[in-house]
Amino acid sequence: MKHTDPLIAWRQPSRRMLPFVGIALACCLCGCMENTVVIELNKDGSGTIVTRTFLSENMLETMARARDGAPPLGEPRVPLNREACEQRAAKMGQGVRLLNVEPVARPSDGARGVKVVYEFDDITAVELPVEPEQPEGTRLDPLRGRTRADPIAFRYTPGDVGHLLVIQPFAASAGAEEASKHREATPSAEETNALRKAARGMRFRMVVKVKGHIVSTNASSVHTRKGDAAPSYITIFDLNFEELLSNEAATKQMSTISRTENVSKAMTRFRELPGIMLEPEQWVEVAFR
Repeated sequence: MKHTDPLIAWRQPSRRMLPFVGIALACCLCGCMENTVVIELNKDGSGTIVTRTFLSENMLETMARARDGAPPLGEPRVPLNREACEQRAAKMGQGVRLLNVEPVARPSDGARGVKVVYEFDDITAVELPVEPEQPEGTRLDPLRGRTRADPIAFRYTPGDVGHLLVIQPFAASAGAEEASKHREATPSAEETNALRKAARGMRFRMVVKVKGHIVSTNASSVHTRKGDAAPSYITIFDLNFEELLSNEAATKQMSTISRTENVSKAMTRFRELPGIMLEPEQWVEVAFR
């Protein structure tokens, strides 16, 4: 697959990928228990984006208090903000539209959350934000004062064999002033324990599925649906913060990585931590039929 698209040429490979994993870690303080994004692509270039966000009971209660100004009676309801989802759809690119918003429950542990389905006619118009959706009622902005990642973009050539290109976000490394601003002290034992508690069940994932089977890809994490004979989806990232922070040595490494000014080096070290899967390819190619 040749990288001749002007957008691809603009995103020079010499640029360094923004450590959006730090953004995701900050987002865990908003109370998202688990956030999964699944992009499913049809052979004609259309498809859906499905997000599932599960929230902790403590966060649901906090959000109910903030929304209603009083202690919740009975079970706090799962927030469904259709207007906010429509606004997010508009930011995802031309032609992306909201299809459905509904509450969901996870049978395995009873966790509750929200499932949002978006649809698109042309994946090349989609620009997918890396940052998780913030549920209605969260007053925190974990990204305040931090650099936001570029969105994930896509290029696609239809045919008997469809060729998809997933363009990962890039950004020049932070300048000295910004790096100094975000250089934090090593967290105390009390702070580490608090973060470990907040990260229980915390996980952020992004998956790309194709309607068909993958015939070739340079992705490092390729999967086959149960019962299928050939692979049909890849993982862009899978950040399991509970697993990461349950490892004391890895937690200490996190504090040193967060102070690393060389973004490329920081990303390499982050990928080596337990519970962390980040696709290393800048341009992820998927051919499927």
